[in-house]
Amino acid sequence: MPAISVENPNIFGKLCIINNKNDLKLIINELNDVYWNFKNFIYVEIINGVRYVEQLNRINLNKSNINLEKINEKTYVMLGGLGGIGFLLSKYLLRDHKCRLILIGRKNHDEISQKLDILRKLGDVKYYKADLENKGNTKKALNDIEHLYGTFDGIINLIGDKKALEHWNNIDAYLSKNQTSETIFKGINTRVQVMHEIDDYLINKDGLEVIALSSVTALFGGNSFGAYSAASSYLLDYKLKNPNNKYKVIASSKWKNIGMSENESEDNVEVAKQLGYDVFDEKSGIKSIILMMLINDNKIIAGVNDLNYELGRFISVGEQFSALKLKENNKNKELNMNGNCQVENKMKNIWKNVLKLDDISLDAKFFEAGGNSLKSIYLISKINEEFETEISIVDLFQYPTIRQLSRKVEVFTVNESDVEDDDIKMIEI
Repeated sequence: MPAISVENPNIFGKLCIINNKNDLKLIINELNDVYWNFKNFIYVEIINGVRYVEQLNRINLNKSNINLEKINEKTYVMLGGLGGIGFLLSKYLLRDHKCRLILIGRKNHDEISQKLDILRKLGDVKYYKADLENKGNTKKALNDIEHLYGTFDGIINLIGDKKALEHWNNIDAYLSKNQTSETIFKGINTRVQVMHEIDDYLINKDGLEVIALSSVTALFGGNSFGAYSAASSYLLDYKLKNPNNKYKVIASSKWKNIGMSENESEDNVEVAKQLGYDVFDEKSGIKSIILMMLINDNKIIAGVNDLNYELGRFISVGEQFSALKLKENNKNKELNMNGNCQVENKMKNIWKNVLKLDDISLDAKFFEAGGNSLKSIYLISKINEEFETEISIVDLFQYPTIRQLSRKVEVFTVNESDVEDDDIKMIEI
């Protein structure tokens, strides 16, 4: 559902789950939630009459009391261990922590022999060939591995999806509105099925840990990533049937030219940064994963920072909106007002061209009028070209309407040296 709101900014979604039919009347209250329309999508659980919403708590890995030795010499079965992120993680676990690894993949030995040779020089590695898309193969592989190599300490699930570039090059085909039940099922099924079979294998086991690498699209959605977002969300909220085993999910943001992000353009990387997502490189990403494997938290969102406006969805206490304050040159007020009109007209034409609209209100918000992350790059580029400014995508989130962004452009271009302190006043808009 988050992906639908990303792809269609005028759609506001709310997922409400109740465990008691007598609480159905409380669903009506959800329709009257005054903050809903500011959040695009929100997930609510009502359990025995008590309303729960997700909230995020900050974790600073640098200050956590983490004993890295706890992971030393453990034995892990890794699903997708020869993929982009999996291969890097395997190297670190073997070299730095002397772990023993059994990797499951669908390729023949001759296709991955070079990678296996590199890993075997670092430590004890076994390879088991299996196509996990086929039903039953995951559980069979785990049983076979236990029979062949003995017990293990945990399972690391790194099963991903197609390269992001495939989505970017075929955005229309991957939009939720253009998907069929068959394509959605195909996009979700493998990752969900693999998780179910891991769970089935563990039903009579105790003391094992399962670590699943998911994506921040589980919470925030992604343009053309509807099925991937749904599967990521499923992994994020999954609970093992046998509570004697431990389940941890790490939902990470984009990686730079690694895994699904391989061969992505620098523009896409820059958009991710501007939207409030950290972009992991090999060293920072793998180090973070290993640290997160060792902390007590079992549900972790990695690589989202304070620039991400979607974080507002997870603030539910004491919400309020403060006025936007800008500087105005009182001495040249008439000139500024006329200038503002010209700026707004030019700004409006730029927005109409980028959004391909015949007309648009000065108070319409960019992402509610059909804008998306790719269009925002083009918009900012055209604005900076027209007005000779250096505004960023972050400014677009802070000043999301033509009227507000025009004021921002005016303030940006004011020659501060020509304005005395006594001629500045604060106005609220």
